[in-house]
Amino acid sequence: MKPILPEEGDVTQSSEQLTLDEYCVVRVDKSRLLQIEIRGLDEPLPSEDWIPDRKLGYRSGEPTQLPFARRAIVGRQGALVETDCGNPSKYLLFRVDFSPVEGQSEATAATVKGFVQDYVTAAKKQLDCSS
Repeated sequence: MKPILPEEGDVTQSSEQLTLDEYCVVRVDKSRLLQIEIRGLDEPLPSEDWIPDRKLGYRSGEPTQLPFARRAIVGRQGALVETDCGNPSKYLLFRVDFSPVEGQSEATAATVKGFVQDYVTAAKKQLDCSS
């Protein structure tokens, strides 16, 4: 199965860091754990300002991390993340949307909103992540 993400462009590689605008740092570390850090213009948001969507499986107050990340393409409004569920022969796409933290201006804070279900549904038709 051919990966959907392109080989070239704004793609993170292992242990590299990619920064876009003033808001977002995305890193895929050596263990292939993708970490998305949303920051204000002047300093990182405190941990209590993290509000990952419940669909991603993380509680409020925790950094947003996706395990088994291969790579990610990141833009101003969100990221498209490719993972393989720990099995190199499989892959799954997540779309992560960025949105303002409630009660704060868009210029100073953002949060991970969630993934688009139809990406996941389409991928699950071709692979079983639970096995």
